[in-house]
Amino acid sequence: MYIGIYGDSFAVNYSGWPRYLEKYFDNAKIKIFAVGGTSTNYSYMKFLETHHKHDVVIFIWSSDKRNTLITKDFDKNRYKVHATANTSHEFNFRDKHELLSQLKIEQEDIPEFDIKNVDVTWTSHELYSIKKHPTKNILHEIAMRDSVILKRPDSINIEAFSCREFESYGMSNIPFTDLCQLLVKLNVNIKFEETNYRDDCQLRPNHLTPKQNEQFANYLYQHMTKKDFDIHRTFSDPRKYYMMSETLEESGFHLENFEKL
Repeated sequence: MYIGIYGDSFAVNYSGWPRYLEKYFDNAKIKIFAVGGTSTNYSYMKFLETHHKHDVVIFIWSSDKRNTLITKDFDKNRYKVHATANTSHEFNFRDKHELLSQLKIEQEDIPEFDIKNVDVTWTSHELYSIKKHPTKNILHEIAMRDSVILKRPDSINIEAFSCREFESYGMSNIPFTDLCQLLVKLNVNIKFEETNYRDDCQLRPNHLTPKQNEQFANYLYQHMTKKDFDIHRTFSDPRKYYMMSETLEESGFHLENFEKL
């Protein structure tokens, strides 16, 4: 059995839940097409290119605030990635170099990235358009989700983030709850800003501890094999379904700019 996994950083690391999931099936082969920080557009592109080669499709849906500019080379029947950005940020740029810098391009992780063909005018227009009309991105998101379900009614679809349009809670609620509970235990006062904490990808592959990855894989297996089990309910109350960290060392979180209460 061939399993294709699509998504962002919640799915990118094989040493996390994909490795545990693979063990539940005889002769299963997992192929990961996820890249950290990418948008649904990128995952959808990889899905269109490869889903027909896989018996099982697992789609971890990214944030609709992310946007990737992608075109198709019809002569070679291949999609090209031009730029990836988080459209929740402000973009103020004067030239192509500054634009590309602010787009936070991770070209070393995206083999399809084609920096030579970035259309600065088009890119800036798209970013400002989505910024001004956020509903546009939601409509794109709905269309891609409908397309995935239409092409693969058997696909397993899971949210990476909490998203009111689709699911109340996503996988991100697991590390968020783990961090909140840990801060209470440590009597630590810290603002929830990216500069104040980060997780070690070696200690928290796919943003989860090894035990949480193992538990997630088990729930995903149940989701795939039992009609009465929905993995999304484990995200609404992670403390009930996932083992929370007892110490900072165990958690894999790195904290900065904090003080004891």
